Amino acid sequence: MILQYIHTQICSYKLFLYISEKFLNKLLPLRPENMKKTLHIDVIKKASETLNSREAATMLFECVMENNAKNVVFDFSNVEFMSRSFADQFHKERMKIKEQNGLIIHITDASESIRKMLITVESTQYKKNRLYSELPVFSFSEKNLENYLLAL
Repeated sequence: MILQYIHTQICSYKLFLYISEKFLNKLLPLRPENMKKTLHIDVIKKASETLNSREAATMLFECVMENNAKNVVFDFSNVEFMSRSFADQFHKERMKIKEQNGLIIHITDASESIRKMLITVESTQYKKNRLYSELPVFSFSEKNLENYLLAL
């Protein structure tokens, strides 16, 4: 009886570890062991302060395709403007690369107007099969987190 109890506990623990690892891999893709597989793209350096063309979005994702990273971080620090056409192409390229390569795309330090534009464009895509879990992942560096929280 005690051996059966111990066996059950061990199996439960193994199952817990397996589920935890799968769950954490989705929630925490930027773990230290994956950091070397992360591509950081400074949007201003690759494009400009004003993102106003589909070609600029395509160019950003060409940089991603040239690299074999598993995670991609787009840093939108100091980006002043994003056109709807850029946001639409950025969304299309992001979804295409996610489907083809399974990459995880993060967006960091985006201003409120940039975040709103990306979310607005996302919400207009695929109306029949809209998945709200596909919304961009936003994060902030410490210097911009305070500004974001104060803006709420």
